[in-house]
Amino acid sequence: MRSVRHLSEVGELDEQLEHVRAAITASLEHVLTGMQPTSAQLAEFHEEIASATLVAANSRLGATGVVLLDLNIHDLSPLS
Repeated sequence: MRSVRHLSEVGELDEQLEHVRAAITASLEHVLTGMQPTSAQLAEFHEEIASATLVAANSRLGATGVVLLDLNIHDLSPLS
């Protein structure tokens, strides 16, 4: 985190965590919408998807002074 002050403007700790989660979720959705991977590609390109999501999330979080250094996505299985 680069700036505690900027992040604190988002609210209390729970709101801050939700802000970060929402940015990651929106970024992952954006990446998957752009890629439109098949079920097999979700596993095959797991690291590429996580990397693209990390870059997109950092772009969204920059205004609040947050920088994610790593992002692990454990389950990219399609919803039934």
